[in-house]
Amino acid sequence: MSSQDPRAAAARQWWLDSLAVAADEICAALRERPGSQIAELAGATWDEERGQLQLPFWSAPYIVTWPELTVSDAEGQPARADIRLIILFYLHRADGTLLTGRWLSFREMPDGTFYHQAFNSYTGQPLARAVGNAVDRLQRAAFKLGGQREPIGDVGFRFRALPRVWLALAYWLGDEEVPPQARVLFDAASGHYLDAAGLAGLGAQLTGRLLRLLREE
Repeated sequence: MSSQDPRAAAARQWWLDSLAVAADEICAALRERPGSQIAELAGATWDEERGQLQLPFWSAPYIVTWPELTVSDAEGQPARADIRLIILFYLHRADGTLLTGRWLSFREMPDGTFYHQAFNSYTGQPLARAVGNAVDRLQRAAFKLGGQREPIGDVGFRFRALPRVWLALAYWLGDEEVPPQARVLFDAASGHYLDAAGLAGLGAQLTGRLLRLLREE
């Protein structure tokens, strides 16, 4: 996804603004709860001796300290502001709901109905234009991102963004009458961990990463 795409830029800003507004309230609420309890609900790992929680974000490990709520990568470098916000928001909302294996469209997620057309305009549509019927290119890109095959569409893949927030990409080949189509989906449990803005941001991130890999071929 090009950084010049106004739809992607608007989606990212919506996501960041939504998180930033609630950041202080979220941090205050997290500090009142045991880190070990939050780790269990979020599917993360808790280190009691160090007072640290560890979880993956797009397969990269991140560490959250308690009660400071600093977020750093595996090398100890501070996480980008947007990564810190989404991880803290995820931990705040985590209620222990397990993955269902049932995929829902953005429209079916809580509060997603109003934004689903915009969501598809910067996720599924640009992917379908970039891939066409060359699904072998899409498969290579998906595997490079750690994607796994999923039996949806003509070809499908699933991706772990956070321990209990998984996304999928369903892809349908086109023909002379119907163009190729792509749809970013979410495990039905995802709404227990992120709101519509957070899910939209993850969908945009997944699409952007796939498109960058496709352009590099």
